[in-house]
Amino acid sequence: MTDIQNACRAFNNLLHFEYVFCLAKKKTLIKISLHFQKKDFHHLAGLHYLKDRPELRSDRAKIFDKILEDEFFAERIQKSDNYPKIKDRVFYLSKLEELLDSDETVFKYNRNEAIFSRINADFLLKNANFERTIFTFIKLEDDGKYICNSFFPESDYDYSKNQISWKVISKKKIDLGTGEEIKNIDQKLPVLA
Repeated sequence: MTDIQNACRAFNNLLHFEYVFCLAKKKTLIKISLHFQKKDFHHLAGLHYLKDRPELRSDRAKIFDKILEDEFFAERIQKSDNYPKIKDRVFYLSKLEELLDSDETVFKYNRNEAIFSRINADFLLKNANFERTIFTFIKLEDDGKYICNSFFPESDYDYSKNQISWKVISKKKIDLGTGEEIKNIDQKLPVLA
């Protein structure tokens, strides 16, 4: 199995789950309901950087399915001249579920405060539980659900710099098929005075 297929299979597993975060800052509580869609894998994996692979310019959900099913197609993707630029990103994307299941720091993301960033996101998850710090950006969609819209390991810049952190009060991982809570992390609620 190729690295890109491994990441795709790991992401495919996330399609069956929802993560619900409750965040607090001073007198404000925010609930984030994080969902996953096949089409989002394309950007998270950095496939948009593979300009020499025109086969990646079609329907993103179909590309996701093709990567899952066709090892030859996945091997061709990895032969892109630009693949080395996204190799680490793909490797860590295969660990996204593990990242989300662990502790992370959550920031309200203000791209005007981030130097060198054009990422359009509402929140930033920063996870330092691996060899490299991982940044996961999430954005509110029109349907009221949040999605991961960017993802990568830290390189030269800490995207949490100048961002305001929020306390994670609770985090639940819910199986969408059964409604069962797989993981529930509740912390003592602060007194919001």
